[in-house]
Amino acid sequence: MDGYSRARFPHWITISGACNTRETVQKRDGDSVQTNSQCQAVSGTWTSPYDGATWTQRDDLDIDHMVPLAQAWRSGTNAWITARRRQFANDLESPQPWTGTDNVNQAKGDKDPGLRKPPLVSSTAPTPAPGAT
Repeated sequence: MDGYSRARFPHWITISGACNTRETVQKRDGDSVQTNSQCQAVSGTWTSPYDGATWTQRDDLDIDHMVPLAQAWRSGTNAWITARRRQFANDLESPQPWTGTDNVNQAKGDKDPGLRKPPLVSSTAPTPAPGAT
């Protein structure tokens, strides 16, 4: 992991107005999400593809990178320029960032998506886009 730092993947960039990537993903992945003037979710419902749990508080959720940034670094993004890593970390066109239960996300750490399985056997977790690693 020589040279790895999450800072090498500028993430949670501004997407539109006051909304950054994190807030945009929360709105995309939730139902009936209402936001305040800073674009933070103040209400809504989210179902985690990790464990099937349903949440109504955004603080119970993490925005996860399907391919963890550390794993991406080990898989070759260390050779990319910062702008390309920025695009990867904020890619809303693929299932790269998605909403999941915070403690389950934290437990998986930076494992390769092919080597970990969420606790929900019939998980609706998105699969990585071709070439995402």
